[in-house]
Amino acid sequence: GGFLGSLIGIGDLESAFDIGTIITAVVGALIVLFIYGAVTGRKGRATR
Repeated sequence: GGFLGSLIGIGDLESAFDIGTIITAVVGALIVLFIYGAVTGRKGRATR
């Protein structure tokens, strides 16, 4: 998150608790989870 934020100019790598890097990390994690869910699909889940 911090690395990506520094690339697009939101935060810097020196401050670990910069709000821009935290937001970028959360958004990045959500995107990764969304892509993972789209790739794996819903197989293996029980439907009732």
